[in-house]
Amino acid sequence: MGEDREKNKFIEALKKYSSESSNSEFPRDEFVSKNFEKLFKHYRTKMTDIDRKIKIGKTTKNGEQYFLYRKKIEISKPVSTSCTLSSYYFIINSDGNIIGKISVYSNDEPNYLEMAYDIIPEYMEIGIGTVMLEELIKEIFERKVFDNISYICSGCPDISKTSIKKIRLAINNDNIPSKKVAEKNGFKDVSKNLNWIGRDYELTIEDYLKQKEKEK
Repeated sequence: MGEDREKNKFIEALKKYSSESSNSEFPRDEFVSKNFEKLFKHYRTKMTDIDRKIKIGKTTKNGEQYFLYRKKIEISKPVSTSCTLSSYYFIINSDGNIIGKISVYSNDEPNYLEMAYDIIPEYMEIGIGTVMLEELIKEIFERKVFDNISYICSGCPDISKTSIKKIRLAINNDNIPSKKVAEKNGFKDVSKNLNWIGRDYELTIEDYLKQKEKEK
């Protein structure tokens, strides 16, 4: 009888664990935390540094679900008249593995953000860049998670808080897939220096809203 009781307890516990795992919207924190610990030398980030978790609204070409985990926004003031804003979004798969990183930053400019991203090679060309960039644009222009942050800027002395109006991506000339991802998400090539090894792509909030209206 005692053995049957213990067996039943084990089965019920297993059912509960399976149910929690299948119903959880995000990967289990302990799995993600372990991966941050493994890669701490590379990313200098711990799970306690994460202040925002997002389930990407669309799956990739192969039907996989991915997530974005944001590192807390940092504001630094190298001199009294300027300011630097920076943050990172880590791309996480359903197993809790970190498969890429997006840098989001602004140097002495309260109205625009620059972005750069890296995805590990084995996860390229399955559509992660497209769904990730689309989600980040929503973060910035719709959810406005980078607006109303106290910000001192020498070039805009009348502005004391951020209000993001445009996003910029710098893409190497030979990175054709990233150029296509940018253009698919409405970015325009605004490069001025033709001798530079890369191209500057930009998306303004006005163009984004026009694009959204056309999609309705």
